[in-house]
Amino acid sequence: MTVRLHRLRAGDAAPLRELRLRALADAPAAFADSLDAQRRLPLDVWTGWASAAAEDAGTVIIVAVDNVRWVGMIVGRLLADGGETAWLEALWVDPGTRRRRLGERLIEAVAEWAREGGAVRLDLSVTEGNAAARALYAHAGFAPTGRRRPLPADTARIEIFLSRKL
Repeated sequence: MTVRLHRLRAGDAAPLRELRLRALADAPAAFADSLDAQRRLPLDVWTGWASAAAEDAGTVIIVAVDNVRWVGMIVGRLLADGGETAWLEALWVDPGTRRRRLGERLIEAVAEWAREGGAVRLDLSVTEGNAAARALYAHAGFAPTGRRRPLPADTARIEIFLSRKL
């Protein structure tokens, strides 16, 4: 398997939508968005997201592509704290390509992008019951900050905040 990573481009709306819907179907408890809500969004919303991500220096969406099939994604954002902190979200790897370090490659791609943008710390949150993601993040150098809260989109779930230095 030769998976290449690339930054989302403005014309990538349709494969972005398909990838995100696969992620939500595979791991609905891992994300704040619901599959039904995202499925109902018209393609022009996805087109807007792809265009904005491609043009906004403060946001990056990196996708993993195996030949022509999209098999993973991650989002990074520079926070409005003077650019010292970047936020990582929406990490997902297709079940058929897991356990091949692709999650780590995606995390490191965002870490490199964040460093280039001047960030010195990378933060994220993970739902409490997502043991696989928590293990991946621990392996990638993230540690709990001690901050926890009910997930805004589903207050029955708890999100745990993690951080690592860049």
